[in-house]
Amino acid sequence: MSAWVLDRPPRGTTRDDMTFRERSRAAKRSILELAVMDAHGNRTLAAQRLGMQRTYLQRLARDLQADLPRPGARA
Repeated sequence: MSAWVLDRPPRGTTRDDMTFRERSRAAKRSILELAVMDAHGNRTLAAQRLGMQRTYLQRLARDLQADLPRPGARA
């Protein structure tokens, strides 16, 4: 995977301001974004690599407000 920081804080906050729940959400969001980016936008492939269904990946991304790359996107 790419060398991103997995627990990057939401915009306008610092790590010290984040609760455990916020850090967990940020880490999950980053993992999803990285997986889709590494799969060049292919969400089905990203979900397989993460060991989950594509529909669950989509729902998690929506719930976490993840910014997933579009198909064909290059890192």
